[in-house]
Amino acid sequence: ALIFGGSSVQAVAVPEDIRIGVVWDQPQIDFGVSQGNYTLEDRNTGRTILSTVSSGTLIRAQLDPNQALLEVYRYLGTSGEDNLESNSLSVDASGKWEFCGSFKGPLRLEIGSGREASGALNLVKCQAARYRGQLEIRVNVLGNGITAINELPLEEYLYGVVAREMSGGWPLEALRAQAVIARTYAARNLSKHITEGYNLCGGTNCQAYGGYDREAEACTRAVKDTSGQV
Repeated sequence: ALIFGGSSVQAVAVPEDIRIGVVWDQPQIDFGVSQGNYTLEDRNTGRTILSTVSSGTLIRAQLDPNQALLEVYRYLGTSGEDNLESNSLSVDASGKWEFCGSFKGPLRLEIGSGREASGALNLVKCQAARYRGQLEIRVNVLGNGITAINELPLEEYLYGVVAREMSGGWPLEALRAQAVIARTYAARNLSKHITEGYNLCGGTNCQAYGGYDREAEACTRAVKDTSGQV
């Protein structure tokens, strides 16, 4: 769909899904599931690392810089949600962490079978922030850090963009205009970070994206009211 102004407007293709870099170049990343059921897979080999990753599960990916591998640990305590920002990892001393193996990756938190089709809200958690859709963890292109990528429907991505770029208390027509602008920017810049494994970043180098925690009802309505418009 097009909104025409005083001059001609060139159509752009609006993809169904988009990949957003949400954490970049870190030595370790804590992630898990906030809502729903997922599986953790190694996309390089097709191996299922954890067949069930449910709400409250905490996983840590830690870079082995000598081999550019992802060392994966699962937290075995009862308060994983409370430890997402903890930097301590003592497997032998505390017995709280279980080593799951080293993987070339990328790793992927994939929505469990049947959950996506049901329309249920599925939320992953990465470094204490929640996101819709799925999460990918990979070694960066230089091999010296870990990157987290949120993959989700483009329209749902915009829920977390419009609410970061503008206040949900602003007039609805202003929010609708921002939704069209944000959708157009995303569609026009799908290759901006493609060499790093994702389309856009979640920072101001692209357009700010706050994920599920930053969504606002009025901004979500503005995205739905302008669905598909560029």
